[in-house]
Amino acid sequence: MNKRQQAILGSLVRSQMYLTVYAADFASVLASPPKEDLDEFIGQIQEYRDLQTRARQLAKSETSSLHRATVALRRYMRPIADIAADHLSHLPEIASLVCPSADAAPATLILDALAMHEAVHAHKCTFVASGLDASFDTTLAAAIEDVSARVRACHRYKRQTAGATRALAGAVARALKARRTLDLLIAPIVAPKTSLRSGWDKSKHVNRARVA
Repeated sequence: MNKRQQAILGSLVRSQMYLTVYAADFASVLASPPKEDLDEFIGQIQEYRDLQTRARQLAKSETSSLHRATVALRRYMRPIADIAADHLSHLPEIASLVCPSADAAPATLILDALAMHEAVHAHKCTFVASGLDASFDTTLAAAIEDVSARVRACHRYKRQTAGATRALAGAVARALKARRTLDLLIAPIVAPKTSLRSGWDKSKHVNRARVA
């Protein structure tokens, strides 16, 4: 939720509360469709705001987890690449037995790691004889899957954030439209009552200082 949306929500909630406080004066509009719409859309704004905040938090957390997973995967790939360079450099598959650069994107890292995992099988004895654990290929596969899972999670939470952001913008627009419609019903009620009209107008004010 951006600052303008926060300011608008504050204004909408003030209008909602004002009508509740002065329910006796606005009895004729409290059960009207525009008032029901306003209540519903304010609830939607708050719901989408919470969803957006949660998705962003999860995306940030998963991004950190993804970084740790890529570091771990590269750590498993390094000794394999070193042994391959020492003992298998004459073979065509040596191209698949190198460690990618530190700045390689996660998708590139996954592809390189999968190629390495496939290439090690024919020469597993060489790697084990050079000091790697007999299950090194299984450990490598697990590290690849961990990075893949983190990438999928990051994409999922980013999509959720984008969806909540779009839904939030729509709910804000609908709530403002509902209040404008409600305003048409309220105008004749507050017209002869200066203090009531002033209070209603103040409740609709959007705090521009928060938007700046």
